[in-house]
Amino acid sequence: MKNTFNKQKWLSFLLIFVITFTTTITPFSYARAVNEEENQTVNAQVTVTDEGIHINGTFYSKEEFQQLLEQAVYTENTAPTTFAITGALSGTWFIPGVGQVVITAAGVVIVAGAVIAAGTWIYNLIEDYLDEKTYQEHKQNGTKTDGHTVYPDPRSLPTTGKPRTSQDRTADGSWNGKVVQRRYFDKNGNADVDIDYDDHGNPKQHPKVPHRHDWVNGVRNKDWY
Repeated sequence: MKNTFNKQKWLSFLLIFVITFTTTITPFSYARAVNEEENQTVNAQVTVTDEGIHINGTFYSKEEFQQLLEQAVYTENTAPTTFAITGALSGTWFIPGVGQVVITAAGVVIVAGAVIAAGTWIYNLIEDYLDEKTYQEHKQNGTKTDGHTVYPDPRSLPTTGKPRTSQDRTADGSWNGKVVQRRYFDKNGNADVDIDYDDHGNPKQHPKVPHRHDWVNGVRNKDWY
């Protein structure tokens, strides 16, 4: 995270702080934010229905919002550095046509400045989509997911695990041991992809280290890439 932040970022920090520690804010209320450049108070009205969502007078059906959500771009982690981040989704995304979507460390979802009630279709949709998006990025980059663990058995990894997480197999089964293999588990908790950090004792067949193996229908593909 950068050491300096502009005024807009500090306003995001303040909004998260107020929502996280104030119990008087209710879902579907008007959210108020101060635009320091124009010194004006801006009202953002967000209403969720069974058919879709109204944002500042514009209606988006569930399908339309889903399409917009697929264009979401992660901008930054906006949680104050003094707070512990308990979830991988904590941060700010920008959705073209909608604006900012903020998820706090406490799991509060804010769309266009309004708090979204937990359990509504839009809350579940945002949480699930961004959770999957974050998981796919970790898998692509080969990085540890939120909830990453080390399996204590150095011989093999289980074929099922916590959904959208990664797990390492180390040479001695310890957290500090040499990583031999990293496995990713999909949204259903099934083995998805393995990253192998050795050549399995066969450098001719596995000249690339590390390399990957996909899992298909519970079976690890012998082909590597």
